[in-house]
Amino acid sequence: MARQISRLLDDEKLYFRCQTQGYERIRDFSPDVIAKQLEGLLNDLV
Repeated sequence: MARQISRLLDDEKLYFRCQTQGYERIRDFSPDVIAKQLEGLLNDLV
């Protein structure tokens, strides 16, 4: 793990790519997305 962190710190392109992908991924966990998923799950149970 330390080697991967070091690589991330040394490789600016990799750092920014991971940063961008992280920002994109976090959208999957926005309150609106989670609420819709929960609503769908609850509707399936009823």
